[in-house]
Amino acid sequence: MVPRVVDGCSCINVTGCPRPATINNTQGDTLIVPGMIIDCLLVDGTLASTLECYYNQSCLSLLHGSLSINVAPLSNTANVQFSSNSTVQSLVEQLMINDLKIDIAFDLFYNYCRPLVCYYYYSNRFNVIFILTTIAGVFAILSSVLRFCAVVFAKAILRYKEKMNAKKRAIDRVERDQEQQSMLPIPYSI
Repeated sequence: MVPRVVDGCSCINVTGCPRPATINNTQGDTLIVPGMIIDCLLVDGTLASTLECYYNQSCLSLLHGSLSINVAPLSNTANVQFSSNSTVQSLVEQLMINDLKIDIAFDLFYNYCRPLVCYYYYSNRFNVIFILTTIAGVFAILSSVLRFCAVVFAKAILRYKEKMNAKKRAIDRVERDQEQQSMLPIPYSI
């Protein structure tokens, strides 16, 4: 892969190859578009450009001359925060939010309004997916609880049966001992 070379500048450079944007008019003359930059990457050229051409009617006519619509230039007086030669990069950087702090204070709102009665309601009905996932969650919890209870209940039954079997064996042993003693001959003495 060979990097693109423009006017002796290689696009492999970190800084790219910024150069003024040009346009050919109907007479074949090459005109420089004020404030517009062309670079190896479209995003780099756009961020390095300014909007000064959009504040000038003749420049706008040059850009949009082939269109059949009337394009009005931007107003210098409407924009007090940015100048016409501010780069798009600086516009983007200043429009981004650096720090967003949301402070929701329902108690302050409530105290300010001082309503006699306060109600709240859901404006939307539950959707089907919410209902199905809730039911599935309930069944999952119930199956876990029932599995635990079944194990505990089965162990309790087995312990009870073991106790009953132990008692029955003890009773059987006592009865067997009594039978054996009753079968023994009684010593007879005269």
